[in-house]
Amino acid sequence: MISEKLKLYVEALFKKYERNSLLSRKKTELLTKLHDRSISLEAEGMTKLDIEKLLIREIESKSLAVDTSDLNIDKSNVLKLKKKTFINKNLQKTEDFEPVNAEYYLSDFKSATLQNIDVEHSVFKNCYFKNFSCKDSAIIESTFKKSDLSQSNYDTCKLEYMLYTGCHLPKVNFTDTSILHTFFKNCYLKKVSFTNCILINIRFESCDIANVKITGGKMDKTTYRILQEEGTSLHSVELI
Repeated sequence: MISEKLKLYVEALFKKYERNSLLSRKKTELLTKLHDRSISLEAEGMTKLDIEKLLIREIESKSLAVDTSDLNIDKSNVLKLKKKTFINKNLQKTEDFEPVNAEYYLSDFKSATLQNIDVEHSVFKNCYFKNFSCKDSAIIESTFKKSDLSQSNYDTCKLEYMLYTGCHLPKVNFTDTSILHTFFKNCYLKKVSFTNCILINIRFESCDIANVKITGGKMDKTTYRILQEEGTSLHSVELI
């Protein structure tokens, strides 16, 4: 039998998606996997509490999961969070931090770390990210509005379909990071560096990018031309 805690955990996992028959099938599929795995572990002599903890870890590591790529985010069900504080925290999914389909306002992420977490369909308004660290994570289809991201570091990350508008980004470092289909508008980008990054379809509007430094990595020809015309420092970049 699946514990009530595991059932609630599965409900929370699927909460962000649109309610339809496909979602019901996916949820049933995962619950069936959990049921079968529980029986197997119980036969091995594990306690119910240990089984519960192990199954949650396996779901989080995606070793026990179902394909949700064909499910649609329920954008009418946005979680709104205001004045939350995450200073120096290693961000994990909690009641205060929801990485998918959430809107944060006036929240403090100073010196926080995002590692092995995917943030999707989220908005950050007037938030503080100084010395923020993003490692081995993805931020997809999300927006940063009038937020301070100064001296932040992105290492081996994936940023796709992003919008930065009215943001403060001095001395931000991107290393071994893939940045695709991203738009910077009215942003302060002094001494921003990109090292061994993939930059595809990057757009800038009302941004001074003369002090941006790009070393190594790959870039599409249009992005390269725009950066070159603006006097951006470009070294050893491969065009694709």
